[in-house]
Amino acid sequence: ASIQLNVLTKRVRYESSWAWLSTLGGGHSCLGEESTRHAKDAEAISKNQICLSTEVGDPNALVKSYLFLSLSYLQQKRYDE
Repeated sequence: ASIQLNVLTKRVRYESSWAWLSTLGGGHSCLGEESTRHAKDAEAISKNQICLSTEVGDPNALVKSYLFLSLSYLQQKRYDE
């Protein structure tokens, strides 16, 4: 039972963290159209999402995270990444 509780707790924390990071990253990404600083913040948030998705093993979230990261690179005109 404690293993199941541990897995459930980890999943709830993951979902909560993912939602928080997505909201924050989306805001910075929107502002990143006009401000490089916000695009860099969106980049950092995307990298956190990549780590989180990898840790939990969520391939769909991982792909989304890489798309978010790519958008931040485009906003920064970093086409070589």
